[in-house]
Amino acid sequence: MTSVNHSDNNNIFKILILISGSASTAVAVHEAIESKQLANIEISKIITNSPRISGIRNLIRAGFPEEKIKAIDKKEINNEKIFNEKLFKSINEVRPDLICQFGWLCKTPVNLIKAYQGKIINQHPGPLDIADGTFGGKGMYGINVHKAVIDYAKKNPSFTHTKATTHYVTEEYDEGEIIATKELAIDINESPEAFAKRLLPLEHQLQIEVIEKIQTTHSQSGSISCS
Repeated sequence: MTSVNHSDNNNIFKILILISGSASTAVAVHEAIESKQLANIEISKIITNSPRISGIRNLIRAGFPEEKIKAIDKKEINNEKIFNEKLFKSINEVRPDLICQFGWLCKTPVNLIKAYQGKIINQHPGPLDIADGTFGGKGMYGINVHKAVIDYAKKNPSFTHTKATTHYVTEEYDEGEIIATKELAIDINESPEAFAKRLLPLEHQLQIEVIEKIQTTHSQSGSISCS
């Protein structure tokens, strides 16, 4: 498949965000743009797979333009192929420089990955550099990851820190090249919910830093490199 021609505007770096939940990271990125912490960057569109998620309300409450939020109802469509076609079309309407999966629970279509090779990143709430892939793969998202991390730490005393992770998206869940991480000490007596709450600010900070890093690389070279 021929790669999509992305934005020719070198001044504004266009990102598109995919969400399935509360959109806390999307809100954090929006606020970083509004405060000029992220310069020359815009969120061109946010796409969700459900119009029923709290993230839509949270984004609007944070001042993000409602007209830039697109809900493609996967449950109502009830057809993977049609949903993927609608998703691909909606993304191509914007032609973003970077696609960010922040709490996106759908498997990324292969044609999208090929068209935007090296231009899709994913937020993961755990370490992905464990040899046996303990904290990644299908079903490993959100609170499930935090439960697994705490359980693993209880059985392995040398495992003392978790990691918020950003990685490139490939055809397999959580197997893309790791871009950056942030560490957090594990408290095995903490509930997974409390642990998640403590990690979340680091996740937000990490995604903002990664977007800035990729935008800088893009502005210097005119393209995004996976190296």
